[in-house]
Amino acid sequence: MMARTAEILSFRRGCLLFIGGYFVILCVIRIVMFPGSSEDDAEQLFFSQVLAWGYKANQPPLYTWLVILAQQIFGVSAASVAVVKFSSLFVLYYFTYRAAACVFADSQYASLSALSLLAIFYINWDAVVNYSHTVLMAAFLAATLYTVLKIDPKKGIGSYILLGILMGLGLLSKYNFALFLIPLLIAVFLTKSFRGKIFTPKIVLSVIIAAAIMTPHGLWLLANPESIKATPEYIDVAGDVTSGAGSAAWHIGKGLFGAASGAIMFLAPLWILYLLFFWRSFKPLNDSDQKNSEARRFFEIYFLAFAVIAISGIVALSLSGIRTHWMMVLLPFPIYFLLRIQATSPSKASLNRFTVLLAILPFIVTIALMSRALTAPNFCKKCNFFIPYAELSQHIKKAGFKNGTIVTHGLPNQLGGNFRRYFPDARVISRRYVYFVPKEKPQKTKGKCLLVWNESPRAHRGSRAWV
Repeated sequence: MMARTAEILSFRRGCLLFIGGYFVILCVIRIVMFPGSSEDDAEQLFFSQVLAWGYKANQPPLYTWLVILAQQIFGVSAASVAVVKFSSLFVLYYFTYRAAACVFADSQYASLSALSLLAIFYINWDAVVNYSHTVLMAAFLAATLYTVLKIDPKKGIGSYILLGILMGLGLLSKYNFALFLIPLLIAVFLTKSFRGKIFTPKIVLSVIIAAAIMTPHGLWLLANPESIKATPEYIDVAGDVTSGAGSAAWHIGKGLFGAASGAIMFLAPLWILYLLFFWRSFKPLNDSDQKNSEARRFFEIYFLAFAVIAISGIVALSLSGIRTHWMMVLLPFPIYFLLRIQATSPSKASLNRFTVLLAILPFIVTIALMSRALTAPNFCKKCNFFIPYAELSQHIKKAGFKNGTIVTHGLPNQLGGNFRRYFPDARVISRRYVYFVPKEKPQKTKGKCLLVWNESPRAHRGSRAWV
């Protein structure tokens, strides 16, 4: 039974159908069993009122554009956001498989590269219940890596046009994409077999296309400096840096420790499972397989370049507030480490056991997500998911508000986006983003104004919402 399951998942179709079915189930659970949207999802429902070149300083607009597109099909609903998120997750797994297939001749290692993402907590749980832009960036990261590995300068300029589009859209999904792109190009340049494929005159076309894609949003940033000052999260990104040499040293030390521990935590528990199943791969390896060793060196250069850039940034800017999910640029790690595992020639039985273990994880996450939906409303402290917006909206409609403008406090819960699901024709304004005021929508009858806030800044329960 174990060998048969591992065999099915070792082929491209079996692996991708398994992952695709898993995300369809998760998407349905999120839509049906969670009455409220997460902080990130509700924010997207709020910003997606209008199509603009930018919405907030610390996040580019591509994810919001995709939500607006999804709303043309699913309406202003939780589904419009969930479909974008889980489609992005599937793209991440799909192109991780395709990138690994460029490196491994054995399809089981390509499948294990994609399935290994299931053992990363920040991918298979945190990204399921949180995150938006980060998930989309991860999808473009995998797609760009595949394109670089697959690119062939003998086949014309098509691949370079695609690379330019992916580079531009990756940066338009999240600025952190640059922390992947720069180390990737460094690794390509320092790896002999890749250098000639990428660094040709055709790469200039890729750069021009990427710059053209990013330019309108860049101009928006220059024209809207107020968005930087008014975005609450901007302070968290920049970090709190106080004056004085001692203070700067403390921030640098904290930042370096945060980056190191963040990398270890981000890849957990995957690296622990690798250690338990394939402990020999942690030892120094010989280079008998030239193709394997060169591919390993490519990824090692990539990780080293990222480490140098991260350390330099922390030291130069005295950054201390390093967040674990910023380590999303480490997503090529499964491909790299499976190259190490392959070099140790593990038994087929150990590979099969590891494959089956990874296949069990989606069932655990599905049960955990359903359990959270059923039990969390009774004890959760941050109940963005469980505020009864549908019931509250019905009371509001009975009180006489159906159209017009909704003004929300928006803290600590993202009220505006959640209420917009039930008043899709209303204009929503949030005190949280005072610079973002959509134009009034034409109404057949004169609209009213609805004020919505929480009873106290620390109120979390749905019963605490007042209108």
